[in-house]
Amino acid sequence: MVFTPIKFGRLYNWYAVSDSRKISSSDDWTLDTILTTNGISANTKDTDLSYWNSPNTGATNYMGFAVRGCGYRLYGFASFKQYCIFRSYNNTNNYSLYEYNSGTVSPIDAMGTKVGLAQRLQRATTNIDGTISTYIGNDEKIYMAKASGGYDVLMSNLAETKFRNGDLIPSFGTNGINYTNAEWDALTSSACCPVNGNESNV
Repeated sequence: MVFTPIKFGRLYNWYAVSDSRKISSSDDWTLDTILTTNGISANTKDTDLSYWNSPNTGATNYMGFAVRGCGYRLYGFASFKQYCIFRSYNNTNNYSLYEYNSGTVSPIDAMGTKVGLAQRLQRATTNIDGTISTYIGNDEKIYMAKASGGYDVLMSNLAETKFRNGDLIPSFGTNGINYTNAEWDALTSSACCPVNGNESNV
């Protein structure tokens, strides 16, 4: 197992996030709420313009959380390098979502189960803020995490390809390569895809 640098990660529909097979490798790690609800603002954006359209207002890469403009997927891919939307929890399909745009962080109304969104994980910790730790995914990718406000939070978006039991998270349709927009929209089961439909973005 080696540390795997992540560019933008993958997008997951809600069926994958809520699947009983779990996208987190341990129950200690749950869907992030820190980056979306704990007052961390647009300054968490990565300063590198490889990941955001210019001018990337307000970006300082606070705490090294490297929030990047991964966009989202619904009927097609949208807002690449313009927005990063996190889904932090579910309560009968009500999601806590925040968007990171050119200089603001704003809550977004609930989005449906079909929408492909970025995911981060967190776990409760007694580590001092700034302490670095690691998280090993189901497919053995190693992620860096940093302590903030009583939680270790992944420093990159999730790029998980497997559930905890070893099953692959479905990532392609009938062509054996990817999901077409029509296939993605028709899904009623777990799925993931690379950001903007390109594996080189993961």
